[in-house]
Amino acid sequence: MPAPGTTNGPIHAVPCAHCGTPQDLRILDEQKLLDNGQGVVCDNCNGTSRIVGIKDIKVIVLRQM
Repeated sequence: MPAPGTTNGPIHAVPCAHCGTPQDLRILDEQKLLDNGQGVVCDNCNGTSRIVGIKDIKVIVLRQM
């Protein structure tokens, strides 16, 4: 569970920490700007948030042999 005032979600739909509207941050990743400390402005409410953590998740797919 995130701390109060923080949210988390997939890069294509991170909820705004102010209003909860999903934000697509893939463009920041493409521009190599996705990093701790980067500011983000919500497209819906114009609230500002700061990236305080990034988790890379690896998904493994197995097939029977």
